[in-house]
Amino acid sequence: MRSTATFLALAAFVAASGSIACSNRASPLQPGSAGAPAGTGGISGPSGSGMGGGGGAWTFMGVHAYTVTSTVSWTDSQFTETGANLPATQTVTLVLDTNARSAIVGAKDHDARPYQSNDDRTFQIDPDPPGGFTVPLRGGCYPPYVGYGAMTVMFADGASLTGTGTGLGCVEGFGNSVCAKVSMVFAGRPDVEAPTLTVDDSGGAVDPFVGATVRASEPLPPTTRPTMTSTSGDRFTLAQVPYGVPSRDAAATNFHTPNVLLRYGEGYSVIPDGIVDFAGNATTTPATFQTVAPPPLAAPDGFESVTGTSLGGAILISGAGNPVISGAQSLYVPLQNHRDTCANQTLLASLRLAVPAGATTIRFSYRSVTYTSSGPGTGFVGVEWASAGQPISSGSLPAAQNPKTFTMPDQTMTLLGPVTSAEFPLDASTGAEVALAFMYNLLGCSTLGPCPSVGIVIDDLRVE
Repeated sequence: MRSTATFLALAAFVAASGSIACSNRASPLQPGSAGAPAGTGGISGPSGSGMGGGGGAWTFMGVHAYTVTSTVSWTDSQFTETGANLPATQTVTLVLDTNARSAIVGAKDHDARPYQSNDDRTFQIDPDPPGGFTVPLRGGCYPPYVGYGAMTVMFADGASLTGTGTGLGCVEGFGNSVCAKVSMVFAGRPDVEAPTLTVDDSGGAVDPFVGATVRASEPLPPTTRPTMTSTSGDRFTLAQVPYGVPSRDAAATNFHTPNVLLRYGEGYSVIPDGIVDFAGNATTTPATFQTVAPPPLAAPDGFESVTGTSLGGAILISGAGNPVISGAQSLYVPLQNHRDTCANQTLLASLRLAVPAGATTIRFSYRSVTYTSSGPGTGFVGVEWASAGQPISSGSLPAAQNPKTFTMPDQTMTLLGPVTSAEFPLDASTGAEVALAFMYNLLGCSTLGPCPSVGIVIDDLRVE
């Protein structure tokens, strides 16, 4: 998610000059066409056209995919002031679909735009409808990126293209975004590289409640549905992450694991079978990942038997001055100066609970905690639960009514809600254990600064 300032700047640019959404991928030229390179298929030219064999313009038919190197000119002085090491080039895929009269441009993100052409040799890719399509220039949550506006693509023959474009370049940082107009120069050739799949995480193990996002290195046909298997034999079909916008749904780049609790401590593989790009290049290498070890098993004794200072990512609190709900200690799930890390949802803490025969409900008591220094809240703590391999259920915790000012032992001033009961029903498919997670859900706070700090204190956790 990008900052509000970034999107406002991008929207302003789009209004002034238009921004093109592009996606990348190519397909072969039609075999047997005059002057078309062997195996490239889809372009033909009349004999004597002067292009690959003669005098007229090439005629495009079908879908064509090209790997394009875009050289970006970061000329605005604002970029220099940020001190950022700005990349000068990026590689994208360009797909021209003559049936839809549209162009898809992108890498691990994409968009589609209509094009105009009077000679089927020079293509003017429209910047409208506005959408602010961007391509990051390097990895990370907030990399420098370019929003593509109007593009002109020219074909000298069936095996190469050149072109120019204008757009908006943005650099995140320093509490805000710096955006200015940039220009691009293109050079491309038919796409002959197979797409690759990567698991979009921090490089470590995946938490089953969070799941994994699998990204393709380039836009794929919108019907693409990768299959994932586990070492214990589970098999799932990954869902395309929908944009809900026709220009974005014209291709697929991002896929997510289904709303099922993956198994803890398990290996998973996204198999390459059937993953083929717009040019017909097939993926051969699977994407693999491992899930984290299972969280601790909590006894139904209100955390009284827990030793140490933490449990499942939460903090054990006890003694005078702490908002203990009952008994000698409670479990505190804090969120302090939360910063969005590429996601709208963050796992705060998780536990496992034994499920007695005939049990139907998870119950616990809680108190909400809001830090008064953070201002109005724009996020909330929710609850998710499931047995391994089963659909994940979710629920919310009602907002505190009439919270009271409370000073924590570290002298932090908070608004502490009253003791409230919570209960959530178990699905009929629940096994002998159920995992319970407390999630922070982001609601519109800036990704460039702290979000309001909230948390909860819980006690008397049990399954009945």
